[in-house]
This record gives sequence, structure tokens and C-alpha cells, in this order.
Amino acid sequence: MHKPPGKPAITQISHDTDFLNAEWLASLSHELRNPLATIKGYTTLLMRHHGQLSSEEQYELLQSIASGSEQLSYVINMLQEIAEFEANLVPFRPHPIDASMLVHDVVMEMQRDDQPRAIADRAIQITVSELANEPEKRLILADQGLLRRLLFHLIENAHKFSPDPSPIQITITYFLPAPSNPLPEHLHADKEVLQQPLLELRIQDSGIGIPEEDLERIFERFQRVNLTLIREVNGLGLGLTLCKYIVALHHGLIWAESTLGANSTFHVLLPRHSQY
Repeated sequence: MHKPPGKPAITQISHDTDFLNAEWLASLSHELRNPLATIKGYTTLLMRHHGQLSSEEQYELLQSIASGSEQLSYVINMLQEIAEFEANLVPFRPHPIDASMLVHDVVMEMQRDDQPRAIADRAIQITVSELANEPEKRLILADQGLLRRLLFHLIENAHKFSPDPSPIQITITYFLPAPSNPLPEHLHADKEVLQQPLLELRIQDSGIGIPEEDLERIFERFQRVNLTLIREVNGLGLGLTLCKYIVALHHGLIWAESTLGANSTFHVLLPRHSQY
């Protein structure tokens, strides 16, 4: 690979990285400041005027405080997860798992009304292809806790960026390398992954789409496609970075395809259980 000589290129990379980090930190500040302002503002209001507020009004303020606390906790937990992955502190305990059963279980949990980030009103269609229609053919060697987090982030991402009431489609099938089913160019170096039997999970939304030039970058930390857009739907986009780390631990692959203004499809390849 040709490497441009001299200091200017290195300086440019440094400047670009500084700019991206500054943008990301500005977004992080925004995400932390909003819920903190809600908690502080409504707590002050309750302390100063609780005698003049009805029980119903006090309850509404407490609900807003609880919501702000939940949002703040979510952002902090995401940052902690990123730090644990990057410090290699995440335990990895793989065992055979039925991919279809796990997907159904995660979807049911996310659609429960008592979940703080529930998506109860979103239709989620799960399809298991004929190639994977028997339980033993859907077994993957995976860490169940990590895989649940992967599914949670991908489904929540599809939900956030899709207009109501468009459905989310999840497909479980074998991955069969073929000219009609090509991998993106940047994944061709991962030939070892393709030498093993693989199960594919596809999560498709009907959302805003992702520009083609950004499809490789969306899984990278500090690489934001559109900070303004991300702020509008509440989030830092760190979920996709976590997804990349989780898939890497499983010796799999993850990538996205998209039609701008129409939909995005996230593909995850995971090794099938070697017994089958």
C-alpha cells in the first residue's frame, strides 16, 4: 500500500482527528447537559414550590426527573462499555445458542411496555430462511449476553431512524458467498472468517439511509455521519461501535448497506456451532 511521505500528511491526519474528537466531545457535552439541566431544573422547582404544587403536578415533575436520570445513565453506561471493550476487560463466554430463539426473546423484551426504552408500537417482522429452518442449523457459538446487547443496539438503531409505522425486518439465514451476494470491498481482507460455516443476521429499517461514503465509518469511534441528525434522534451513535467490538470478539463480520432516503440494512456474520 502506498504511504504518502513527509510531515504534511501526518499533520493533516492529526488535524482531522482533532476536529473529529472536538465534534464528538461537543455532541457528548450536549447529550450530558440536556438531561442534567432537566434534573437540576425540576429538582429546584420542587424544592422551592412543593407547597404550592398539587400531587399530580409534583408527580409529573418527578417523572421528568426520572426520565432525565434514565437518559443520563444510558449515556454514561455506553461510555463505560466502550472503555471496557477498548481495555480488553469484557469477559467472553461462548456456548451454542439458537439464533432464532435469541432474536425472538430480545424482540419480545424490547416490546414490553415496562421497559424504559420500549418500542412496543413498532412492528418487527422476523423471518427464518428455509436454509436455517431446523433448530440445529441455527446454532451459533456465541456469548449470549454480548449477543443480546448486539441485537438490542441494532434493533434500537433501526427503530430510532425509521418513521412510524414502518416495520423493522430481521432475517436469519446462512451466508453463502457468491457473485450475487458479494461482500463490501473493505471486508475482503477477512478471508479467514469466510472459511467457516456462517449464519447471517440482517436487520433492515425503512429510515433515512446512510450516504455511501460513510458506510465504512459508522462503526468507528469519533466518526460521525451527521452530528445534527444524531442529536435530533437522541444519541451519540456509540451503539454501532459496540456492535463492531462484539462481532470482532465472535470472529465475525458486520457491515451496512443503504439507499439514501429509503432504508439501511445491517449484516452480521457469526460462526455456526462447529458440530453442525
